[in-house]
Amino acid sequence: MQREIWFYRVLGSFVPCHWKGFAVLFGFVTLTLVGMFSGQFLLDALGYREADWLALPLIFLAGFVPMMIIAHRHSK
Repeated sequence: MQREIWFYRVLGSFVPCHWKGFAVLFGFVTLTLVGMFSGQFLLDALGYREADWLALPLIFLAGFVPMMIIAHRHSK
């Protein structure tokens, strides 16, 4: 059984070519933004305004690895 192709490899990166690829990418971006804004709000509420940079790398890296695994698995 072959996997569906959702992404094409172009110069070492993955470009969505199927609606499921676009949906996975949209979901990754949406969850990253929600997590980043929630983290910023939480840090602000706790009084850690200097730690603005902390929310983005934590949320981004937590979602980037699964996204790359999905893209690699469903690429051509």
